[in-house]
Amino acid sequence: MEVSKEFQGLVYQLVSQMQGELLQEQLQRRDKILRDSASKGFNILPGYAQAEIDSLQVDSIRRRLDIVWSALEQALEAFDPSFYPELSTQLHSLAESFFPLTFSEPHKFGLKRPLSEEANEQLRSQLEILRNSSLNALKTKIDLYVAKKQSKSIGGSLSPLEPASKKKWDLFICHASEDKKDFVSLLANTLKQKGIAVWYDDYCIGWGDSIRQSIENGLKSCKFGIVVFSHAFFQKNWPQQELDALFQRMTAGEARILPIWHGIDEADLRTYSPLFSGRLAKKSDCGVEALSTEIKAILQGTA
Repeated sequence: MEVSKEFQGLVYQLVSQMQGELLQEQLQRRDKILRDSASKGFNILPGYAQAEIDSLQVDSIRRRLDIVWSALEQALEAFDPSFYPELSTQLHSLAESFFPLTFSEPHKFGLKRPLSEEANEQLRSQLEILRNSSLNALKTKIDLYVAKKQSKSIGGSLSPLEPASKKKWDLFICHASEDKKDFVSLLANTLKQKGIAVWYDDYCIGWGDSIRQSIENGLKSCKFGIVVFSHAFFQKNWPQQELDALFQRMTAGEARILPIWHGIDEADLRTYSPLFSGRLAKKSDCGVEALSTEIKAILQGTA
């Protein structure tokens, strides 16, 4: 089963309407910022106007969370879909379509950006964190709605949601954040769509959570760990600490490491980590669909 095209069409229509209203509001705010900047002349700091306009983009991401959830709520109330296992995943995918990766790119709002590339990179990082946290918050709202639907469908009362610290995960994805955009996020999403419980930081670390504690809980509960080896991986401290923890569990017979080479070869890995250079690995250019299918077979014991 899947959510109907009519349902999706209503959501897109509602989001477009509310987003149009927000855009008009932001254009008015931009014009006011430019007028104020021009009237004050030399009495303001350089970059003031652009900094104020950058805040509009930050605000637009925060507002997008409320807009998309409002549209989903109205559509869910209108269509009242019955519970089915794929409902949560399909609603997640629909929500993700409103949070493209371009949200993390600094916008010009019709102006030439006077800021340095270093300042742009800082803004880009801030926007990426905000995009991910907003999307995670939206997915949590969806999961709660689906949990209530599931409870009603079996005629029982809603039991408390299982804490993330006690949830059992099928596998942990150990990676460098630089590899998210072109590979890791695609792999995690594909695995999730195949019904695999994936511990992936974008899914499992919410706003205000302890990063260290969340990672430790994920590592302790997984029997399999995907390690995405890349040049960026060996430049970062966190991924290598995660690898150390997975390796300890592997030597104790508690976990199995599934290595994937991303943009590196055996010679590179021999330089970085001779211990893992001799282990059978897959390459990311095999494609996420083929990799996720084989990973699922391993988890099910059929490979």
